[in-house]
Amino acid sequence: MRLIDLHIYGFGRLEDVIIENLTDFQVFYGENEAGKSTIMAFIHAVLFGFPTKQQAELRYEPKQGAKYGGKLRLSHPQYGIAVVERVKGKAAVGDVTVTLEKGQSGGEELLKDLLFELDKDIFQAVFSFNLHGLQNIHQMKGEELNQFLFSAGTLGTDRLAAAELQLQKELDYRFKTTGKKPVLNEKLQEVDLLNKELKKKAAKNQSYQSLTGEKEDIEKEIAALQKRINQIRTRIEKLNEWKKVSAHVKEEKWLEQELEEIGQVTFPARGIERYEQLNQLLKPYHAQLSSLNERINQVQQQLESIEPDIDFLQNQAEIEVAVNQFPLYHQYSLQEKELEAKLGELENKIGSIKEQLHLQQRDEAVAAINTNLYIKDQVQKLDKKRILLDQSKQELENHFAEEKRKLEELEAAAEAAKAQLLPDAERSSMEAEAAKAVDRDQVEANIKAIREKIAFYQAANEREKRQNQQKSLQYFIFGLMLFGLIVYSWSIQQTLLTLIGAFLLFVIAAFFVKGLKNKSLIVMGETLGPLFAEERKWQEYLASSQYANMTIVQEKLAMDNRRREQLQILRVKLEQQQHLFDKVVDQFEMWESDASAYGKEIEKISLELNIPKELAKTQLVDAFQQLDQLKTMIREKRQLQTQLEQLREERMTIWLRLGKTAARYLGEKEPDIQKAVFLLRNKLNEEREKVILVKAKRDKLQEMEENRGQLQQEKNHMQTEIDQLMAEANAETETDFFVKGEWFTRKVKLEERLTDVKQQLHYCFLSKLERNSYLHIPNCEEIMEEHHLEAERLQKTLLEKQENLAAKRHEIQLLEEGGVYSEILHQLKLKQTELVEEVNEWAVYRIAQDILLQTVEKYKSIHLPRMLTQAETYLSFLTEGRYCKILLHPKKTGFLVERDDHILFEAYELSQATMEQVYVSIRLALSTTLFAKFPFPILIDDSFVNFDGKRTQRIMELLKNTKQNQILFFTCHQHLLDYFSNPDTLFLQKGAVQRVC
Repeated sequence: MRLIDLHIYGFGRLEDVIIENLTDFQVFYGENEAGKSTIMAFIHAVLFGFPTKQQAELRYEPKQGAKYGGKLRLSHPQYGIAVVERVKGKAAVGDVTVTLEKGQSGGEELLKDLLFELDKDIFQAVFSFNLHGLQNIHQMKGEELNQFLFSAGTLGTDRLAAAELQLQKELDYRFKTTGKKPVLNEKLQEVDLLNKELKKKAAKNQSYQSLTGEKEDIEKEIAALQKRINQIRTRIEKLNEWKKVSAHVKEEKWLEQELEEIGQVTFPARGIERYEQLNQLLKPYHAQLSSLNERINQVQQQLESIEPDIDFLQNQAEIEVAVNQFPLYHQYSLQEKELEAKLGELENKIGSIKEQLHLQQRDEAVAAINTNLYIKDQVQKLDKKRILLDQSKQELENHFAEEKRKLEELEAAAEAAKAQLLPDAERSSMEAEAAKAVDRDQVEANIKAIREKIAFYQAANEREKRQNQQKSLQYFIFGLMLFGLIVYSWSIQQTLLTLIGAFLLFVIAAFFVKGLKNKSLIVMGETLGPLFAEERKWQEYLASSQYANMTIVQEKLAMDNRRREQLQILRVKLEQQQHLFDKVVDQFEMWESDASAYGKEIEKISLELNIPKELAKTQLVDAFQQLDQLKTMIREKRQLQTQLEQLREERMTIWLRLGKTAARYLGEKEPDIQKAVFLLRNKLNEEREKVILVKAKRDKLQEMEENRGQLQQEKNHMQTEIDQLMAEANAETETDFFVKGEWFTRKVKLEERLTDVKQQLHYCFLSKLERNSYLHIPNCEEIMEEHHLEAERLQKTLLEKQENLAAKRHEIQLLEEGGVYSEILHQLKLKQTELVEEVNEWAVYRIAQDILLQTVEKYKSIHLPRMLTQAETYLSFLTEGRYCKILLHPKKTGFLVERDDHILFEAYELSQATMEQVYVSIRLALSTTLFAKFPFPILIDDSFVNFDGKRTQRIMELLKNTKQNQILFFTCHQHLLDYFSNPDTLFLQKGAVQRVC
């Protein structure tokens, strides 16, 4: 099976992606997250269903709202081209539709046929390679690696090894021959200990065994008594039942004897009743047959008296045609008058239109004027052109007046603006005066800068004052402390300490006095004085008259500048308006040129239509329409004239035919047409009525003859039935027939009674053999009384035995409850029950392991050799003949690999790369041998990235030589593309697929 096309509606990040013409070895290249794994998952999902939310696999539902799913087009060896489409539906796996090339379609069942009933797990295990399988090899050691390779050669994955390992773990958890911790080992030890303890306790109770034996003997005697009592009670019940049914049994016996004496009687069912009914029905048939014969003779006489005119009827069609054409003759006369009136009216209209168009030509000349579609189109175009010229002229005139008005307004505005400007000499003097002055903004900026400096120095001065006050306070506090120290040292007569305190007090006093003489305040006063003076200077300048005059000059210059700018704008607008006005004048000249061309075309069309030129200029379309209408009327006039001639000819033909028919059948040579038609129609109706009457009489005669035959047949049938009844009863005479009927009636009644009796005996539980045996019992009541007495005696004996049994059980119970014996017995029973449950569970796993081992052994002996032969071929090719054979391990699960020097290696003894080559060889051999009947595509996702260049080249050559299966190779490594040609490579990037040619 080969994949041909993929159409992904929406799957993961891929939306509306179409991949066509997949080759036998198709390479998909893309960086990480380009969509390679998504395409593999898409193929799995379409073939086997979307993963459910309970499964660990990703569902790849699109995030952008695209339709979830897609379709595959594939080539199947059995069904040909097939399209498999799967979209999101009610089921979690999606809704699938399969369409074959022959038109057949279906769902999941047809898809299973296409996939040869293969499920998703086996497909992924056998035909889907990825890097995880090789990574599993890297993490395994020793026996685990052998089991993994064997499982891969069986199912394509390690599931076989995992199942075998899991079963062995479960068995070891429950039981080991030499173990103590497994569950079964512990249970066996506990049961053994309890059993030994129970035997010790039982030895102390000597009477327990004897009491148990006596109890069992009493239980057997009670069972025998109960069985005997039940037998007696059953016998009594049967005797009671016999008392109820004995009368019916005896009647059944008598009925059977009576029927046996009567013997076999042959007589038809309801024979007497049927015989009498047939006799009653047979009598009326004689009278009916006699009446029918008389009526048939009367009808035959009536037919002889009716004879139609045969010659007239033979020409009936000709006469009908002639008569039926009379209304047509009358209609032709009326139509002739109507056509003459229409013709006169049409000639008047033609003359009127000719006068309007000033035409003097004859009708033939007018009809020859060309008014085809081309001329009509030319007329319409000229009329539209006239309308456009008129509209264009009106618009140009309006536009010309508007542009001229705007031009004059702009010229007046420019003159007015020019008059408001300052003279050039006055403007020059003002500009020179304004250049000498200082700008007001600059003055205000200088004042602002001076004020900011003053504020800065004042803030700094305040800060320094606060700092000096804090220092003075600190000096004062420290001085007080030293003064206190001096007083204290003086009081305790510490001269040295007093001198030190006095010295420190003197130093602090010096610093305090120095702080009071702050030079920064003097410097601050020297700095702020000039700044205040400069601020007053600039403020006086702003308030001076010189500055006020300068402000007026500057305002006049600003106003003049604005007016000059407005003047400049008006001049630009004036130039633009002059340009527009000139453009309108040019358009007038173009219009005059178009109008001249229009006049020439009008003159030409008027000559072609033979209409006056002035009329063509003003009413060309109307004139053309009237001319075309005139031609139509002329044609209609000719048609009316032709129709009038044809009507006259047909009316004369009808008149001649009617006259000829009347002369032949009425004997009138020149008859009145209307009267002749009336007489012919009456005669025709009379002859037709005769024919109808003859036909009706003959039909009636035939019907009566048929009735006579049917009555005779029914009479014969009834007589046959009477003869058949006599034959069935085997009777020769009517008396013999009635005697046999009475015997048959008595037998039927006896049989019915016997049936009723048997029906009543049906609910009796006594068998027929038992009922017959009870017929010979002379006295049933005495036997029942004897059975009742015996049952009472046995019941008393049973009660005594039950009381004795209860006493024995009480004694045994006292012995069991009297010590630990009962407790140990209970524990033993409980542990034995637990042991049985654990043994049953262990047996389930043991049986499963045996079945698995038997399956593996069968696989080893039948299927595995063929797979290993192909795997050896692949391994030899990949290793260039260095490793040539793969053998089954003789002692345990796994394989041995033989090198070219005939040395055998277990899997874990090989190098990492060689192990991977063995794994790839087994996987490929599995898909091409054991699964050869399933020619599915092989999907490989970056499984050989750990190979070196030489090994990679060998594996690529091996895959290219594998022609049985289509291969889809997914990779993100660019160096692998060197092994493939461009047509075999599809590039994946940002959700798009592109083929490189």
